[in-house]
Amino acid sequence: MYKIITDVNSIEKKQWKDFVYEHPDGNIFQTPEFYELHLHQTKYEPVALFVMEQNKIVGLMIATIQKENPGLLGILSSRAIIWGGPLISQGKENSVVLLLSAYNKCVKSKVLFSQVRNLFNTDKLKKYFIESGFSFKEHLNFLIDLKPDESGLWEKVNSKRRNEIRRAEKEGVIVKELESEKDISDSYDIIRRVYFRVKLPLPELDYFRKINEIFKEKNEGLKYIGAFYENKLIGVMFVLCFKDRIYDWYAGSYKEFYNKYPNDILPWKIFLWSKENNFSIFDFGGAGSPDVEYSVRDYKKKFGGATVNFGRYQLNHKPILMIFAFIGFKLWRFIKY
Repeated sequence: MYKIITDVNSIEKKQWKDFVYEHPDGNIFQTPEFYELHLHQTKYEPVALFVMEQNKIVGLMIATIQKENPGLLGILSSRAIIWGGPLISQGKENSVVLLLSAYNKCVKSKVLFSQVRNLFNTDKLKKYFIESGFSFKEHLNFLIDLKPDESGLWEKVNSKRRNEIRRAEKEGVIVKELESEKDISDSYDIIRRVYFRVKLPLPELDYFRKINEIFKEKNEGLKYIGAFYENKLIGVMFVLCFKDRIYDWYAGSYKEFYNKYPNDILPWKIFLWSKENNFSIFDFGGAGSPDVEYSVRDYKKKFGGATVNFGRYQLNHKPILMIFAFIGFKLWRFIKY
């Protein structure tokens, strides 16, 4: 008999962390640390649910409720995002129906919709999501296998991309991990400018700083990797590390330095850095719908990764208000930018 627990204080943190770490699809976004990260953020509210069987965790799911503003605009921008969840023990897949039912009760009054961003194959869970009212939409991603040696990785990179990496090196661009407060602050300024230009929300710098206060284990948490030209930081990638996997999270560069190819050399050097630190997969993040042209997908494809289509699930909790959500988002962008 399954039991759904929504009170995180009744769950032993070590049991939670061990379950995620030992699960074959365990990822950083379902850890107790990621939950804690969002606990005291004004724009975020974490929700965690656990499937218990005889006092043992056999499934769990963390969602993050996001609102950009208070009041009416906040309602129209409210959504819950689930990265890499749920995690369910083998043979316990049918518990997902109970889990999603309890989840819906927890969030339906708080958000317009919930979106599950899959990081692994969920074919065994798909029918339970559909039964629970979720729709499925195809969504691509690129995974870079880091197990081949450097020459093997290099051969998979598109020839044009290889030339641009060589040009960056010839120009004297250096890539290294950022550690000083100044470099980290400067790196955030780069990301902030990118997100301002494309008019998308971005967490405050303190949000990123908090991550490495919470993740204590070596090679877990957030790494800032920067590209320098003549001692000036010109591009950066924020990557998350957990188990054997690196996740591309936020990235950007100064437009005036595009001719130094920071966006080409950064991923390549991170591949090598990841290999040196015993990671085996680089998760390049979303690459959009296969039916829609997407320049980001074209960019990522040239680094030679395997294309996967894990898709996304979505449940609209307030279908009528969803009609106004698009207008609300445009209004938020107008006010904010």
